[in-house]
Amino acid sequence: MKEIVDTYMADVCGKYDGETLREIGPHLGLEADKFLDIEKAREEVNKIAGDTGAEINYALTSLGTWRNPGTGEYLSIDGEWGGIGEDDPEEFFRQINNARLELRRPGGEVPKNEKWYAKIGGHFPEKLLPMLKAHSHLFDGLKIGAFRTPDFDLLDQKYEELWKFCEEMEWPVLIHCSSSNDQDCFRIFGLAQRYPRARFCASHMGGDNPKEIEQRAKSLRRARTPHRNFFLNTAVEDLRMVRKAISMWPKLLDSLVIGSDIPFLGDDYSKAIQRISDHFSERELKRIVANGKRFLGNGGR
Repeated sequence: MKEIVDTYMADVCGKYDGETLREIGPHLGLEADKFLDIEKAREEVNKIAGDTGAEINYALTSLGTWRNPGTGEYLSIDGEWGGIGEDDPEEFFRQINNARLELRRPGGEVPKNEKWYAKIGGHFPEKLLPMLKAHSHLFDGLKIGAFRTPDFDLLDQKYEELWKFCEEMEWPVLIHCSSSNDQDCFRIFGLAQRYPRARFCASHMGGDNPKEIEQRAKSLRRARTPHRNFFLNTAVEDLRMVRKAISMWPKLLDSLVIGSDIPFLGDDYSKAIQRISDHFSERELKRIVANGKRFLGNGGR
C-alpha cells in the first residue's frame, strides 16, 4: 500500500509523573507491554513509512492512566475510574484522556498525520460534554468506549446534545461495539440517519462475533446503509469474515475503513498492515483508503 488511512491504530497509555503506566494489563488479563506509548506508536509508523514510501495517516485514543495513583483502583466496567465517576466528571475526563492532555505541555507537538479521538465512557455523556467542549481544540473526533449492555441505548435522549455537538464540529465518531451487544451496530446505523453531518463508525464490524457478522451484513443490505456517513472498521480477529460480509453485499465495501486496533490485535504494526494487504485487492484498498479519508475528514484542529 502506498497510502494508509488507519482510523483506529492504537490505544496508548497516559503518563503520571513522567512514567508510562501499564497497570491496565493485569486488570484485563493482558500482558502489560501490549499497550503502546506515544513514542513507540510514532516510531513504528515512521519506520514503515521510511521502508515502504507509504503515506500513513492514523488516529489514536488515550487509555489515560486508567488507575488512580492514590488508591490503586482501576476503571470498572460500569464507567467509574478508580472511584471517580459521574460525581466528578471533570476529573473523569482528565484521567481517561490523560495521554492526549499530556501533549499540551511544551514539546508536545502532534504530527500532522496523527489524529486523536477524545474518549468518553458513554455512561454519563451529558455530564462530560462541558469538558469535551472546553478541550475540543485538542481533538479531531470522539470515541465512545467501555462496555455497554443492551440497555445502554445510543439513541437515548441523554446522548442527544453530544451528537448535536459532533455534528456542529463535523467530527468522526468511533464507537466500540461489543461482541455481546448486537444492538450497537443498528443503533449506530440509526445515528447516521438521524445526524447526517456527523460521521459514525461501528468498530469491530459492529461487534467481533463471527456468527453475527454475516447476518449483520444481510440486515444492513436490507436497510440500504447510508454509507456516506456510516462506516465499519476492519478491527476483527478474522478478516475472512469481512470478506464473507462483502461477498454477501458488495456495496458494504463503500462503508469499510481500516482499523488495525493495535495493540489488541497484535503489537507489530507492520504485520497489521500486511494482514490488511493480504485480504484485499489493490482496487479494494484504494476504496477503503478513500473511505478512511472521508471518515476522518479535517478534524477539529
